[in-house]
Amino acid sequence: MKRHTVIIADPEFLSRQGLKAMISSKPFYEVVGEAKRHEELEMLLQRESPDLIIIDYNQHGYFGTETISMISDLSPTTNIVVVSDDDDKRSIYEVLERGISNYVTKKCEEHEIQMAIDSALKSQKFYCSKILDIIVSKSFGNNPKDGTIDHLTERERDVLTQFASGKLAKEISSELNVSIHTVYTHRKNIMKKLKLNSPVQLVMFAVNNGLVEF
Repeated sequence: MKRHTVIIADPEFLSRQGLKAMISSKPFYEVVGEAKRHEELEMLLQRESPDLIIIDYNQHGYFGTETISMISDLSPTTNIVVVSDDDDKRSIYEVLERGISNYVTKKCEEHEIQMAIDSALKSQKFYCSKILDIIVSKSFGNNPKDGTIDHLTERERDVLTQFASGKLAKEISSELNVSIHTVYTHRKNIMKKLKLNSPVQLVMFAVNNGLVEF
C-alpha cells in the first residue's frame, strides 16, 4: 500500500516532535519534511508535493493565514490539517473560508488528531468540538435575506445532505444514480439559492437546519 507523505509546519520544536512521533508510529505514513517558517515550507512544497501538511498557521512571524493560500496555490492536491490553539474567531473563520476542512486544537487527544489526518486524506471533513462550537456560533445562513431550506427541491436537499456529510461527488453520483456533472450542477444551484459562498457555509447550513449532525 502507498505510503502517504507528510510535512509538519510548526515553529515549536516540541509540537513538531510530538506530531512526528505520532505519525511515524503509524503504518503507511512518512514524514518527509519539517518547516519552522513560511519560506521553508514554500521550498519544501516545491520539492516534495506531499499528500498532507499539518500546520499551525497561528504563529506570527513564522506562519499566517496567507500560508494556507500559498499551500493551495503551490500544491493543489496537498491536503491540509490545522492543529492550532488560535482563539481569535475572526482568524479561525478566515482559515475555514479558505477551504480548511480538518481543524483540531493542540489540546485534542491523539485519536482526534489521527481522525483529522485520516479524514483529510479521504477528502472528508473533521472538526473538533471547540471548532464546531465556533463555526455554529457564526450561524451561517440565518440572515432573513438568505435562502431557506424551502427553496430547495427534494433532490437538492439530498445532494446537500450528502455533501455536508463529507461524501465525494463520485460517491453521491453512485448513490443517487446521476452523473457527476449533475451532482456539481445541483451543488452550484444549492449555493446560489441559499446565497452561500463556501463549502463551510454549506456544511453549517445543513447542521443548522437539522440535515446532518456532528
